[in-house]
Amino acid sequence: MKVIEKNNIYNLPNFVSITRVLLLPFFVYFFYLYVNSNHSLVYYKILIFISLLAVISDFLDGYLARILDEETVLGIYLDPVCDKIVTTVALFCLSFFFDFSYFVLIFHVIRELVGVWFGTFLFYRRGRIQGSPNIFGKIGVNYITFVVIYYLSEPIFPFLKLNHFYLELILVINIIIGGIKYFWDYRKILFQK
Repeated sequence: MKVIEKNNIYNLPNFVSITRVLLLPFFVYFFYLYVNSNHSLVYYKILIFISLLAVISDFLDGYLARILDEETVLGIYLDPVCDKIVTTVALFCLSFFFDFSYFVLIFHVIRELVGVWFGTFLFYRRGRIQGSPNIFGKIGVNYITFVVIYYLSEPIFPFLKLNHFYLELILVINIIIGGIKYFWDYRKILFQK
């Protein structure tokens, strides 16, 4: 857990975090075009590029914050919030345009809302404590990227035959384990008077 009071919010790591969210309109637009063009290879490549750019920016923002010594309260919140927005939109696109389970999407959204509430509670009610994301959150972001790329790839490469139920089950298990670990790490702080 971290307490960082730096106030310089206009820095490179924060900009890199925000670019993930700024890529979303392009992602949704090209997703729509991809589906309605009968899975055009051009739109497929653009979507893969945007997805990989989002993953790289997720790694890069934290790395830059550490090496440039520009970790800020805003930046520590911004990174996971951007992850939550990006992964939720990506899963929504999969549910709306493909056969990804709406149940898993709703489960993901509920988990993310609880995470935002919990993090805000720790910060404002427990002495400005900033909870650190756990490894399951980062695994989840990367796994969702894999799932998005897989779903996008199925129409292009018909030999891909993974069972969608198991892809979704792995995500649900990761969400549950990550939530339990986060709760376990901060349980004492949560219940202190």
